[in-house]
Amino acid sequence: MNIVYPTNDQLKSLEDSAVDFAIGAKGLLEKNLRNKSVTYKGDGFSNPVTSVDLEIEKYLREKILKKFPDHTVIGEEYKNDASEYSDFIWVIDPIDGTSNFVAGLSIYSISIGLFYQGEPVVGVMFSPFDNTGEGIYHSRRGGGSFLAGDKLEVMNTQEPISSNLIGLPLGYRRSGLFGGKGYDVGNVRITGSISVEMLMVAKGVFQHSFFSHPKIWDVAAGIVLVREAGGEVLRFNNSEWKPLGNLMDNLFEEPGEGYLQGLRNWSYPLLVGNAGLLEYITTKGDDAKISLKSGIVKMKKLFGKFI
Repeated sequence: MNIVYPTNDQLKSLEDSAVDFAIGAKGLLEKNLRNKSVTYKGDGFSNPVTSVDLEIEKYLREKILKKFPDHTVIGEEYKNDASEYSDFIWVIDPIDGTSNFVAGLSIYSISIGLFYQGEPVVGVMFSPFDNTGEGIYHSRRGGGSFLAGDKLEVMNTQEPISSNLIGLPLGYRRSGLFGGKGYDVGNVRITGSISVEMLMVAKGVFQHSFFSHPKIWDVAAGIVLVREAGGEVLRFNNSEWKPLGNLMDNLFEEPGEGYLQGLRNWSYPLLVGNAGLLEYITTKGDDAKISLKSGIVKMKKLFGKFI
């Protein structure tokens, strides 16, 4: 697909708008921090959603569509109308890491991504997590990734260092991911927020992270932030790790209801980090490569949630 991208000035304007949206959402979150109700979308007490999630997504949808009425918005908590397809698709997660948010743990984010014809072009997040640096993270295609004027850079290492931090999903030991020896490729952390882990990779806190079955709103902003910090995003599909392509690939040919639903249903294993490091893990480090592939198969059997 040959895409004629918006100009740098146009992307900068879209990035600035996304930052404004994030600032407004941050204010709404802080206003309601101690005034939230919780319900559960999953069985028992799983997959929580708070009144703040719903308020923030409603706010972001209204603000985005007021400024860009010909754009589309996809979010975690609300469905889309069939007629809402456009070349510009905003993908939002009002709070990624809701369980942490409910528990009072500040490892969560407000995540705002923008795709143009299926390509991620703008990524903005607010994170209150002090260890990454609280604030508004922002990026655009070709413009770098920043927090408060400081440029972000992924960790500059070409091979795994066992003492460096990495992010892995819950259940990695049971699945035999990395041969059940995650410590050989890094010091494992399980955070409960995919978007915050992507911030940690972009900032050089994590050397890499693996996500077993992310949804599109979990990673939409983080893809741009990691890439613009000098990192790479690999997708596992058909038993191979390859650079993440267009997000519309393998969806329906014609835009419309099925097209947007296909994007909502998108979920593939991803690896994010320094490109050289990911190449080592997936192609050069034979033990890691074999156990990573077999671990993914076992995780599918355990959780049954991804391709």
